[in-house]
Amino acid sequence: MKTNWKKFLFAAIAIIAVLAILSANHYRKELRQKEDEVKLMNAAKSSFAVAPIKTFTDKNGISHFQVPAQQNSSSDKAINEVLERTESGADTNALAIGILTKRVEDWKRIATSSHADNLKASVTIDSLKRKVRHYENEFISLTYTPGIDSTDNGTFNYHAIDKLTILQYWQPKYKLLSFLGKYGPQKSLLDISSANPFTTVTGFETFSVKSSPSNFNLKGQLRTAYDFTSGTAIPSVGVELAWGSFDLAGRYYYSQHNQRIQPIVSASWNFLNIK
Repeated sequence: MKTNWKKFLFAAIAIIAVLAILSANHYRKELRQKEDEVKLMNAAKSSFAVAPIKTFTDKNGISHFQVPAQQNSSSDKAINEVLERTESGADTNALAIGILTKRVEDWKRIATSSHADNLKASVTIDSLKRKVRHYENEFISLTYTPGIDSTDNGTFNYHAIDKLTILQYWQPKYKLLSFLGKYGPQKSLLDISSANPFTTVTGFETFSVKSSPSNFNLKGQLRTAYDFTSGTAIPSVGVELAWGSFDLAGRYYYSQHNQRIQPIVSASWNFLNIK
């Protein structure tokens, strides 16, 4: 009886020690995450603008705006604060379509400007004998209709369409290693352009949310191990609690040596995690 009492006491002390380590590790991770979020907030207070690598106009007169494909990002725990402290408009967009801000996963905004000079007008005569002036191509339609008397300065009708294209591609990260092709270091770029020759892309902003994985994981397990020394299988059933880098497991296994089912408790620390 004393032996069993000592075993239970030892097991209780071991479990308490493991839980204390888990709690300390969890607190350390939370503290580090808060520090990272503060850094992010300071960096994101003004905007999520991405500086262009290159802007140019191709042989067809289409302007191109090229930026790195990587995005500003934060954990989902910080998304509400980030959106409130910036002028992204993502929170307003979320409200407009009836969703909660915390459901936002990705947000992008493309700024454009449109400009044209010396557009040649055509003239038609309407039913009131007024000279109505028009300009039209496949992207824009402008119409000016004079007023019916001296108090009426006339009206403009305006209609425009646009076709923005976002092309993501990769290219060698270093020119000296370009001969390696897809097997060498790469960087991913976005090329943003408009089919409308009057439109120029002037800016690109982006923000994405990376979900924070849960530190807590509880598993029910059926497990079989094989003992090469005795040449026997060791089946077991139990539960495993994973918290961050630590695992605590309790299971019952069949002991070939004692010819009976026995309990076992184990604790582990994952010092290596390759994904």
